[in-house]
Amino acid sequence: MMRRPPRSTLCPDTSLFRSLEVTLTPAEQAVAKSLAVMRQQIARAIGREDQQIGKQAGWETDEQGIGGEFAAARAYNVYPCLELKPDAGFDLVVRGKKIDVKTTKYKTGRLLAKRNQRDAEVDIFLLVTGEFPTFRIVGYATADELLRDENLVDLGHGAGYGLTQDRLSPPFKCA
Repeated sequence: MMRRPPRSTLCPDTSLFRSLEVTLTPAEQAVAKSLAVMRQQIARAIGREDQQIGKQAGWETDEQGIGGEFAAARAYNVYPCLELKPDAGFDLVVRGKKIDVKTTKYKTGRLLAKRNQRDAEVDIFLLVTGEFPTFRIVGYATADELLRDENLVDLGHGAGYGLTQDRLSPPFKCA
């Protein structure tokens, strides 16, 4: 039997959307592209392994991820992370909750997290879909909901945690 995650109190009561589409402004696009290139260069310079899946350039993977982070930041009305250091584990803080934004270009993509995810550093995993510069905020799961053995999946690149979109809580529907 599949359990539905509980409803959120993460977002304002005035936001009753199932999802929200966000197109980055030209200024946001320029900043995201610059950050993507710089973060990718810094990660390689300190010996961090490139974990991308696919044939795209490493900076393109970072651009997609940073674009999703910017879209989520705008949707939740918080400031995006502009740090150049490698990943701290979470991307945004909303109402005291640490959020890890997971972005995929696939419209029906799943919310995925690595098996070695540092769950103590993240409260919520937020799924964003789309392709730079237009994204859709889809839904979320708490770390406790996502990081369970019953959610282990292997999509051809090794086991990790995954939830389909129908198992996510709406990002903007509050209790």
